[in-house]
Amino acid sequence: MNRKNIISLIVLDIIVMLMAAGLMMFRYSSLTSPVATTLPSANAASPADEPPPPAANETAVGNQAMTKRNIGFTFRHSKAKNVAIIGDFNDWTPEPMKKGGDFKWTFTQAIEPGEYSYNFVVDGRPVRDPNNQKISDTGRGFASSHLTVKPR
Repeated sequence: MNRKNIISLIVLDIIVMLMAAGLMMFRYSSLTSPVATTLPSANAASPADEPPPPAANETAVGNQAMTKRNIGFTFRHSKAKNVAIIGDFNDWTPEPMKKGGDFKWTFTQAIEPGEYSYNFVVDGRPVRDPNNQKISDTGRGFASSHLTVKPR
């Protein structure tokens, strides 16, 4: 191999490494940045035009009311310093879990019946629920645990 070929291979390797680093930074920023919220447009209805909100833990659907269910999440990890939960039910915004005894982290959320994907965020890294074998692909670059909340 001559010198020109070696230099071209080194340049190609550097370009590939820079592209991989950029992809890793993009994925990390998508995990840590808050989800963008949309502002109401000028044509949006005023609050006076909207029907009154349903009672606590209820959402009106047609003629029936769907009751939210309190769902408890538990994660056990002996070396974790920070654990949060992200998922469809909280717009993938990390919510801290409470640390209890025996290295047990807990979180409870009122969730409407439906299908959801979620992950634990352990010291900044997404982790599937080790107690849930159901997996779903959310297109976020990592596999997620799948949750089905049934109506009462």
